Amino acid sequence: AKQEKKSGFEAMIAISIFVAVLFTHMNSLPLPIGDTRWYIPTALSTIKEGNTNLDEYQSIMLPTDYAVQEVNGHLYNLFPLGTSLVSIPPLLLIDHFSSKVLHFDLYEYVKRSSPVGIEVLIASLVVALTSVVIYLICRIFLNQKRALLLTFIFAFCTSSWSTASRALWQHGPSMLMLTASLYLILLARQKGYLVTLSAIPLALSYIIRPTNSISFILISLFVLVKYRKKIPFILGYIFLSFSIFSIFFLYNYSIYHS
Repeated sequence: AKQEKKSGFEAMIAISIFVAVLFTHMNSLPLPIGDTRWYIPTALSTIKEGNTNLDEYQSIMLPTDYAVQEVNGHLYNLFPLGTSLVSIPPLLLIDHFSSKVLHFDLYEYVKRSSPVGIEVLIASLVVALTSVVIYLICRIFLNQKRALLLTFIFAFCTSSWSTASRALWQHGPSMLMLTASLYLILLARQKGYLVTLSAIPLALSYIIRPTNSISFILISLFVLVKYRKKIPFILGYIFLSFSIFSIFFLYNYSIYHS
């Protein structure tokens, strides 16, 4: 009973962190949309039309829009697909709520204007989730007060607030995936199979921001050395990583033929 009470209290703290970070960040001033302009439209195009091109948004594109490229007669976001993929789950909820409760067509709205508010909401949601994972990581090593202090520093005293949650950059989703993979690796000290699952967010971090290949290589080397005697875990880790990368490469080849 004592353990259940402790777990329940920890869950309440984690929820409180999420709510506090989400509320403060989503109500802060946004940054001007630039690189991030087409992440939300790409995600909505994927949901509504089953493709990642931006052809339906051509009427609101400027001739000088550097973030759009034309490939084989179709328009695509210049930047990697990963951030749009991360946006799909919250967008599904937002779209469902707006259509059923507010009778508002989110897709048509985005086709007519810039979705600044939606960007900030999803970016803040990502940073709030990352803050919770940071707290969970800290609690493995620290007492509650010190874990809360470090979580506060991460959420409110770094570029997590000033940049990552002000627009839907690649930075926020990258932080979420990298911290999630580290947390799973730490939990794998007690439950070894979790090291296999850590490959999923780690590989996704590369799709979000290809420079995360540095993190992927270094963390994978650690996993291969640490669990070299756990062949099933290593094989599972390699299989999941290869599967995600293969889908990403096939997607790119189908559009860019390279």
